[in-house]
Amino acid sequence: MGDTAVADRPIGRYEKPRRTGRRRWWYWTILAAFVVAGVIVAYVGYENLGATPIDPEVSTYNVIDDHTIAFSFTVTRNHPDQAADCIAYALSADGDEAGREEIYVPPSGTSIQLNSRFQTDKRATTVEFYGCSYQVPAYLTKSMPPSG
Repeated sequence: MGDTAVADRPIGRYEKPRRTGRRRWWYWTILAAFVVAGVIVAYVGYENLGATPIDPEVSTYNVIDDHTIAFSFTVTRNHPDQAADCIAYALSADGDEAGREEIYVPPSGTSIQLNSRFQTDKRATTVEFYGCSYQVPAYLTKSMPPSG
């Protein structure tokens, strides 16, 4: 009973031998699709959640009075030859937004230290940034003459 070939088996009693060629083709196709999808998801995630091209950081702040806050900050960016637009906001003690300021960051070195001051609706306790962008509106550029 040792050496029986597949052809010697009774017909109908056992399954037909399967061809594995087609199954391997589908396996490699599905595996390749998952790898491509993974690379796309990783790329999109890196672009959206990876290192920020412009990184503002508050260095110091000083509450001048109940309606004014002054602060200094550093902006580090990957394209120092381009101007940037940063939006800072002040928070009050109860966590509400007390004021907001849009700040023009001129082209300079990779890192630049700036100072700003803005009015608030109530006494501010801290300053933070929403973020920065290289898309600077025309009204922020220093070369534009004032309108009106």
